[in-house]
Amino acid sequence: MASDKSKKGLLVGFLLVLLLLIAAVSYIVYDKVLTPSQNNVVEDEDSAEDERKEEGEVSLDIQSDLVQNLYNTFRETRDCTSFSSMKDFTSNDESKLYLAYQQIPQGDMLEMNCSRLTLFYSDSGHYCGQSMNQGMLDNMSDPNSSAFQEAIKSNSTVTVSRTLLDQKVRELFGENVSIAPQNFKAGIGPMMMYDANQDLYAFYNVNAGGECSLGTQELTGAVQKGDEIRITSFITYPVDLLKDSLEVTYVLTWEESTKHYILIERIENVVS
Repeated sequence: MASDKSKKGLLVGFLLVLLLLIAAVSYIVYDKVLTPSQNNVVEDEDSAEDERKEEGEVSLDIQSDLVQNLYNTFRETRDCTSFSSMKDFTSNDESKLYLAYQQIPQGDMLEMNCSRLTLFYSDSGHYCGQSMNQGMLDNMSDPNSSAFQEAIKSNSTVTVSRTLLDQKVRELFGENVSIAPQNFKAGIGPMMMYDANQDLYAFYNVNAGGECSLGTQELTGAVQKGDEIRITSFITYPVDLLKDSLEVTYVLTWEESTKHYILIERIENVVS
């Protein structure tokens, strides 16, 4: 009887060992043979991630608030102003002023009667105000007439203080950036003109128009290395414009003194 129990115990033990061996072999076959592509993908991703970490570079989520806010601040302007000079913004103060102007909320702009400004009408055809009032329209055939000039004085326009605009310039381009007051484009036709007596910029419109295209812009990537962030976008244009597609990279760095990411370079490459 004892011998039979012993034999049964050995048999049960043998079966358990056999099942364990089968399970182990099945796992090895699945892991090494049936799913090699998945393993390779994971290994490749791990390898790429390790390489980025060694270089100190980390991919950022392009949908994150940080990347979206920076991209929408520095990307090609929505107002269709000629902004191609931004690729050489280090020597183009007008582009810096325009970009800073774009960041100012409407609530921080003040309305002012044109009679308080020095210039009513410029040689380039720009007049004080966002649109012409009826008196201006009635006398626009002779903008040098006293009737037209008097009508402009009763018009109003929006203004931005020089102090506020200078502050925005430093937030975008660095604490040490200083730009002498000057007129700059505020759209495809309008200008922001500096008034020294009031120490502010005032909006001047013009009876001229035109067409332009910013193309289709797509945010494609963002990486961070230390204090530096690189944001890349792809721009395509309608076929009839005969313009090459572009890959644009915005290079920004954190400036502790202003607590902002500032733009230090804009890299533009033609994509064939």
